[in-house]
This record gives sequence, C-alpha cells and structure tokens, in this order.
Amino acid sequence: MLKQPKLTLIACGLALGNLSMVSLVEAAEVAPSQRESLCKPIGPLIELPARKSPDKKLPTKDIQVQADRAVARAEQVTHFTGDVLVEQQDKRLASDQADYNHQTGILDASGNVRYDDGKLQFTGQHARMQLSKDQGKIDDVTYRVQSRHASGQARHLYMDSDRQLRLQQATYTTCDLDNIDWLLSASEINLDNKNHQGTARHVVIKFQHVPFLYLPYLRFPLGDQRMSGFLFPAFGNSDANGVEFSLPYYWNIAPNKDATIVPTFLKKRGTKLDTEFRYLNARSQGSFEFSYLPNDQAANGLNRQYYHWTHQATPLSGWNASLDYQRAGDPHYFEDFGGGLDGTSLTSLERHADLTYNQPDWNASLLVQDYQVLSGSSAYQRLPQLRLQTTLPEKDNHLNYALNAEWTRFDNNDPVQVRGSRFDAMPSVKFPWQNDAMFFIPKFSLKTTQYQLEQAYNGSTEYNLAQPVFSLDSGVFLERDTSLAGVPLLQTLEPRLFYLYAPYRDQSKLPVFDTAIPTASLSNLFSENRFSGLDRYGDANQVSASLTSRLLRTDSGTELFNASIGQTFYLNDRRVGLTGNTLDTRKRSNLFAEMHLRPNDHWQLDSEWQQDPDTQQTQIATNQLQYRLDRDKIARLAYRYSRNSLDTRELGFYWRLGPRWQFFANDKFDLREAHTLERFSGFQYDSCCWAFRVMIRKNFRGLVNGQPDFENGIYFELALKGLSSFGNRRNIDNLLTTAGLN
Repeated sequence: MLKQPKLTLIACGLALGNLSMVSLVEAAEVAPSQRESLCKPIGPLIELPARKSPDKKLPTKDIQVQADRAVARAEQVTHFTGDVLVEQQDKRLASDQADYNHQTGILDASGNVRYDDGKLQFTGQHARMQLSKDQGKIDDVTYRVQSRHASGQARHLYMDSDRQLRLQQATYTTCDLDNIDWLLSASEINLDNKNHQGTARHVVIKFQHVPFLYLPYLRFPLGDQRMSGFLFPAFGNSDANGVEFSLPYYWNIAPNKDATIVPTFLKKRGTKLDTEFRYLNARSQGSFEFSYLPNDQAANGLNRQYYHWTHQATPLSGWNASLDYQRAGDPHYFEDFGGGLDGTSLTSLERHADLTYNQPDWNASLLVQDYQVLSGSSAYQRLPQLRLQTTLPEKDNHLNYALNAEWTRFDNNDPVQVRGSRFDAMPSVKFPWQNDAMFFIPKFSLKTTQYQLEQAYNGSTEYNLAQPVFSLDSGVFLERDTSLAGVPLLQTLEPRLFYLYAPYRDQSKLPVFDTAIPTASLSNLFSENRFSGLDRYGDANQVSASLTSRLLRTDSGTELFNASIGQTFYLNDRRVGLTGNTLDTRKRSNLFAEMHLRPNDHWQLDSEWQQDPDTQQTQIATNQLQYRLDRDKIARLAYRYSRNSLDTRELGFYWRLGPRWQFFANDKFDLREAHTLERFSGFQYDSCCWAFRVMIRKNFRGLVNGQPDFENGIYFELALKGLSSFGNRRNIDNLLTTAGLN
C-alpha cells in the first residue's frame, strides 16, 4: 500500500450508543521519553463518579444510568439528579442532572457535563443526544487527549448519524496548558469517520501568539487513509538559488497510484516544478519523477529538466524485470540541483532494462544498458547482453561444476570507437575438501572469448582467446580460549594461502569494452583475475597469503576485534596490460592490512592501509573512529588518503545536551588542496510542543580562475509537534544521513 506524506491535525468526537474518538497520527519528533521530560503532566481533565460494578462491562448496546435521585415525569421522561452517570461499555458521561425520554431516546444533560472513554476526556455546559440515532450536540466543550498531550476547545460539537462529527469555533494544541506556544483554530471542523476524511474552514495557525499561516479550506485524512490535498510548505535560502519556497500538492489518484506535485519558487532562477508519480500493482511497482525549470535566469534562460523512471516487476513465477531510465536536459543539471558533492562528480547517467529467469540450479538474464554522458568520453552501451550461469549447490568432497556464459553487443555513440559483439564462456570444476578446522579447494577453469567486430580493429574483425586458469585455495582455523579484563573470549588465528596460475595469452589486439583495473584491496588478493570485466584476463603465477585474527565473546559470540594482513608474491613477471603488453616485474604486491575494533556498543574503529613494499610509502590509508552513545549522541572522525590523489579528513558530531538543546556539525577538508569540501553546522531546540532546527552549509562547487568556489546555504525547520513541520526537513535529514550522523 502506498503511504501518504504526513499532514497531521487532530480531531475528536463521541456518540453515546456508538462513541468514537478519532485522531490523526502525530508527526515524527523527539522520542516519547524526551517529550515527556519536556512537558508537564497534562493530568486528567475530570474525575467521574466510581462505577457500581467496576469489573463488569456492559453489553455493546446497553446503557446504564445511575444517580442519587430519579423522578418519573409525564410522557415517559425520567429526571435524574445528583452525580448522574451514564455508561456504555468503556464510555461514561456524568453531569449534575439529566432528563431521559424513553420514547424518543433523547438524553438532556446539563451542569458540569463530563465525558471519559479512556482516551478522550471533555467537559461542557450542556449535552443533548438522541441515543438511538447517534445524534447530539454539546456546548462549550473543553477536551483533552492525555496520550498525545493534546487539548483544545470548541463552542459547539455536533454529532450526526453515520459517525459524522462537526466542531464549531474549535482549537487544538499539544502545548502545556499554562504555556500555549502554538495554537490551531478553525471556524468549523467536519469529521467524516465513515469515509475517513475531514475538512476545516478558515484555519489559522499561531506561533508565539502570532498568526503565521492561514488556510481558507483544508482537507485531511483520518487515520491511515490517503487523500488529495496540499501539504505544508517548505522554504530556505542558498547562494545559487536565493530564497526558496515550495508548496507540495498530494494527489491520491487511486488506492495503488498517487502523485506529489511540488512547485518551487527560486528567486534567482524562476519557478521549478517537481513531480513524482508512484504506482503499486499486484506484480509490479515503480515511480516516475519529472523536474522542469523553464527559462533559468541563472543559466542564461536555459530550460532545465530531468526525468527518472524506475520499475520492478515479477510477471510470472521465476521471472523478474526491472527498468531504470533517467535523463538530464543539460550536463550541468546535477551541479546546480544535485544537492552535494555527489552531484558535482557525476560524469554519466546509467539507464538499463533487464529481465531475469531464475531456477534452482541456474538463471538467465537479458540486459539492455546505455549511458547519458555528462562529461568525458562516451561510454559503451550493451545492446543487448545475454547471460547464463549455474547456481548448483556446493557439495564437500565432491566434484562441483559451474558455468558462466555471456554474449554482449557493444555500441558507442562515438563513431571512432570500435563496435561489435563478444561471447565469453567460463566453465569450471572444483573439489572442495573442508571441515570446521580447515579447507582445501582446488579449482580449474577455462575462459574462452570470441569477438565479432563491425570494423577492423588492429587489422582484424575476429579474435579468439582460450585461457586456462588453475587456483588452489586453502586455510586453517585455529582457536583458543582467553580473557581480557575478566571477559571470557575466544581468539582465532586464520592463515590462508591462495595459489593462482594463468599462462600468458597475448591480448594486446583485443578491444576494451567494459574492462578496468579495480581498486586494490585485501579481498582482491584472492581474485582469479586482476582485471574487472571480460576483455582482459591477467597472466599469473602467484601466491597470496593472509593472516586473520578475531576476538569473540564466549557468552554471546559477538565479534569485538578483527584484524587481517595480506600480500601477494609473484613467481613470474606479468605481461598482460589494459591497453597493450606491459611488463610488471614487481615481486610483491602492496602490503594490505585491515582492522575493525568494536569493544562495546558505543565505540567503533575501522582502518585500512596499503604500503608499497619497494618504496616503503603508504599508498592508501583509511581510518574512521565513531562513538555512538545513543541515536542523539554521535561523534565521528575520519581520515582518507590515496597517494597523489586524495587526502581528506572529516570531523562530525551530533550531540544532545539535555532534553532541549541539540548541536550538530560536520567538516570535510581537502588537506591536499587546502580547502573545505563541505561544512555544515547547526542546532535544534526542543520544547514540549515545538522544535526548531537551523543548519548553515558551505559546499565546494569547483575551481573558478584557480580559486575554490563555494555555495552557501541556510536551511531551517519549525516542527509543531502533533501537527506538522515547516521548512527544509528533507534537506537537513539527507545531509545528516550522508555524513553518518543520523
């Protein structure tokens, strides 16, 4: 079921004979324990007389009346006085006096009218109800919902049949009664509990006694039902866009379809329209996003647009289909509207459609893939790619067979680039011998590749490659009992040896469609190919060795510490290169080390390190230390280094000082270029019934005349707890999540 964006008000009502209390879901805010510490106990609004039989519930439709005195009058009217109490199930209404007409079913209660159903309480001066028809009117109502710390008043409350409720001159707040910081008032609120929707007219929201939002008409859902209508606005400010203001509209098209339409005014650019359409069917789901900004004043009148369609489906048993298609109207769209460093670094947009068929022992897939190039060279398209691979269950001490096969036609928009098809098949067989203490897995594979090119490349349009590969993976698991600071631990020692042999095959004339050299890592030491993709297969005669040690708690099995070190030793020089034959004469790979430390639920340290054994220079280093006391107290320190390309440090924290104040900041700095990459800081203030967040952000956009260019922005959010929020909540949350602080 599609979920409705939260638009939250509260509505309440009752009907003796069919009493009900309806309230909308409160907006997400601070944890309940923190909310309770900020608010004064709301306390019960009323105290009703004690039940005569407190442990006995009445049948659903039965009504019981008790009073100090009862006098029968003409025309079947009984007059009750003195602690009058009318009960039905868990619902009770009390007053000083009441008249009940047995013929018409009308109850007239006056004098200190009080009502309680365990969730809702209210008082009034007079109540007149026709119990048999669930109709009535209560005057001068004051209500309270203790579970939501909510209260309000209404001049009149009307109940009609079919669970229709109407409040006139009504108010609502979740603030302390002696400090009402915000208040919603409406001339009339209608609640249709049967159709699960409500309307309000002439709505005024006041904050700190100052009106700041007026809505002549408002529709809202009751409970989880979705309905069309405007959501609350958002606003902010940035250097690139100036003042921003948006007013989202939610369109409930059908139970399985909806759309959100967001017009946004950008002072420096114009008016931008963002639309998201979602659908959910029995066997498929997806969304379509479209953004359009005509005549961008900050881009010389350029029309800016972007659309993105995603779709997933399971048309038949065993079949899966997906589609992801996106397109930007110009190469600089994400620089202006991407919202962060990721947007400025995008060089292309991937689009693909694939269809997969799964069986217990094998699967097959069809893929069509291309790219929209934003910057740089044109990328190869797969038009199409067919894949087949086996997924047979692995059996110890038996021969295990596998096959990976692929046929792909590669195309390119650049007429200079070679185009054609490639078929690759790699059958393999292995015999795993393993138990709890050790493993020994020999494996033999044969890679065969054939090219059919549309134009001559290096003198030919056809190429064939046959590459045998042999590997032997082995390891031992050693363990011993130990302890640290009185904590019983299990320590492991896990040496691993991996031998790989692949004879040299000349591949210098083959095209390069999808192959690259992956980032070196400890896990890649145990890969059978030093290239990613299928156009190159590295010659190898090498041994990779690693040693891993872990510390686990004996009582729970929780891993506290994990450290590994590894290296590859080359027995022959390597000759296969990405763009031709090259000679790599190194005898050893980089030395890799990893360490992960989690001594308790609060501290976490992760480190990765690479060193060139010939120069003794560090090639890559990554360190991240995090302290997380709870979801509101987080501190992070990170350092990332890659020789000749990257040298950054990042410091961030998200810390609550008491129940009211919360501070957060993050600073990512480029040590190599000596400038900030991204910096933001802000705070949040919480009271009982409202919260305010503000964030100031500085974001690196690139170099202008050799100098760093930054975009500055300010985002803020005002949350009226139990109602809704106003401002840039999504922007703030996204930045905190990306920085690992949320």
